[in-house]
Amino acid sequence: MRTPRALPLLLALLALPAHAAERVEASHAAVSLLAEGPAQPGEALSLGLRFELEPEWHVYWINPGDSGEPPKIKALDLPEGWRAEGIQWPLPERVQTGPVINFAYSGEILLPFAVQIPADQAPGEYAISAEVTWLVCKEDCIPGKATLSQTVTVQPAGSPPPSGASELAQAFAAARASLPWGGPEGADSRPGRGDAHFSREVDAITLAVRAPGLPTAALERFRFTFLPLQPGWLDLSAPQAARYDPEAGRLWFTLKAGMMMPEAPEALTGLVVAEGGDRRKGYMVKAAPGDVSALVGAPPQPAPSKTSSEAPGGGETPISLWLALGLAALGGLILNLMPCVFPVLSLKIMSFVQQAHGDPKIIRRHGLAFAGGVLVSFWALAALLLALKASGAAVGWGFQLQSPAFVFGLTALLWALGLSQSGVYEAGLGLTRLGGHQGHGVWGSALTGMLATVVATPCTAPFMGPALGYGLTASAGEALAVFTALGLGMASPYIALSWRPGLLKRLPKPGAWMEGFKQLMAFPLYGTALWLMWVFGTQQGHDLLFEALLGLLVLTMGLWAWGRLQRRGSARWLTHLLAGILVLGGVALGVQAGAPPSPQEGVELWRPWSPETLASLRSEEAPVFVNFTADWCLSCKVNEKVVFDTDPIRDAFSDRGIIALKADWTRKDEHIAAALAAHGREGVPLYLYYAPGAEAPVILPQILTAETVLGLTAP
Repeated sequence: MRTPRALPLLLALLALPAHAAERVEASHAAVSLLAEGPAQPGEALSLGLRFELEPEWHVYWINPGDSGEPPKIKALDLPEGWRAEGIQWPLPERVQTGPVINFAYSGEILLPFAVQIPADQAPGEYAISAEVTWLVCKEDCIPGKATLSQTVTVQPAGSPPPSGASELAQAFAAARASLPWGGPEGADSRPGRGDAHFSREVDAITLAVRAPGLPTAALERFRFTFLPLQPGWLDLSAPQAARYDPEAGRLWFTLKAGMMMPEAPEALTGLVVAEGGDRRKGYMVKAAPGDVSALVGAPPQPAPSKTSSEAPGGGETPISLWLALGLAALGGLILNLMPCVFPVLSLKIMSFVQQAHGDPKIIRRHGLAFAGGVLVSFWALAALLLALKASGAAVGWGFQLQSPAFVFGLTALLWALGLSQSGVYEAGLGLTRLGGHQGHGVWGSALTGMLATVVATPCTAPFMGPALGYGLTASAGEALAVFTALGLGMASPYIALSWRPGLLKRLPKPGAWMEGFKQLMAFPLYGTALWLMWVFGTQQGHDLLFEALLGLLVLTMGLWAWGRLQRRGSARWLTHLLAGILVLGGVALGVQAGAPPSPQEGVELWRPWSPETLASLRSEEAPVFVNFTADWCLSCKVNEKVVFDTDPIRDAFSDRGIIALKADWTRKDEHIAAALAAHGREGVPLYLYYAPGAEAPVILPQILTAETVLGLTAP
């Protein structure tokens, strides 16, 4: 875990570490790490990630399709010598929103993977933990991150297998039954092994797959589709034609190349899926480039366009450009009422009140400036999205919210605006005077339009989904037109009000009430900032969340000092410099907390403690360090930050083979309470070191230093 170099002790007092758990309740999904059952030395242990998803929400296949990200195991902490294999991916569902095609899982899904246990592994219980990330989506998407743990049992060689079929074993059996035949290399005796070829002519792809013995009437009872393993290699919205040649024993596909497919790929790997009634099977193929015209049978012609009920995989037919533009304009209009946008638009409401009884020309100028700020921001966002898509990135609306650093930057901006609304200081650039007559008010209106667009990206209004899906898969010109319609829809109420001053005159006249209203409008800004901090916490964990909150605290101190200087009219450059350093320092702390962790930070030092785990390790005469701690224990947090979460301790434990166990007493645990009492303690912290072969542990002081730990654990 990273500790900023500035203010390390204060961070140590505030930080709370995220601890591992078998099951984590996250946004719209519960995620758990499962083990099928006990295993024996030399065997493969079956593990699995289980996602329990709320209705209409989904997570993605290894190739998510036109957008999205698949679940990933970022780090896997296994006992020494154990070797993990990759995730095995069951057959996905085809999810279509307008022209956007995704491959995903809904309901409850188990993603199995195997861990090979060494043949000389000693029997006992062993702790496993996995750092997992995922993206759960409906119309909008929420990234998730958790550290999951599981204790597995290694039985002595020759132990009888468990009797009966447990519910867990049935879940793993069902997951394996839904896996496709073969692997990504086609290493299987099933159809498709080493006997698939493809050819390419411009954007037309012809794929021939060996499928001997398939009934001639198979295409009447089954629908065959090809799902590529490589993202972006095929145009997923284009119709696929499939034909079976019984004489040649081959299944033919006519496909359309996607933007990311190389001109001369070495192989085309994917999943052939056959669906009919309640039956659904698939197998992996790896097709080599070749002249498919030399094979028996002629490739099929592309199928004619189908109605929505006949489209492959179900879903709707692609919408037209004009319908996409209409939906985009309507969605942009409704976006003004979404909770992401409305707090910022309260600033524009204040400017309308100020302008309501002023010069109509100035009012129109401000309305156009606001619309210009909105449109410029939407155009910039469209250009960035198209550039990222062209580079192969799987992005969509709100993609920048996947960056914790961006999330904190947006949070800091909204928090600073809220403090200005509350009267803590007076914001510059006209943001608090928006539309006034100070000469820079027009720029303030333009900046408000830009800010409204930035904070709109976490939200998706009704009707926006199909329009955005069209824009993100269409040509650059059509995409720009869709984003322009979105911007015009969002800015249209303000353009209408600025060009109809008579409507504005119905607003109350400016007066003392405006100060109270301005302060009231700060609370929606604070609320949005708190929600963004919750998003930051789900991305980075509790430790870095509190580092970001510390950044907000320092930022607030700086703006408070700035406000005092403004009210006093002080012109001393040193005081302004100090206030500016606090503001920039707070932002820097938060952005640093949002940076991706280094590889060292991804290594988890601690394994979960249990009496059985400790007894097993002591029977093996392994050196063991036990940390009895709790999240609410202040001295525990100080010790963890300034001692354990440092490179010398981590390196020493690793070099000396010391196994570190954490007994987390944050929640009531009778086993931990009994262990504390056995060592004459009623609370935490308690630190024990069991040297190899020692009868009793060494009890360390409650206030630790790195030298104390290194000295007692030295060989």
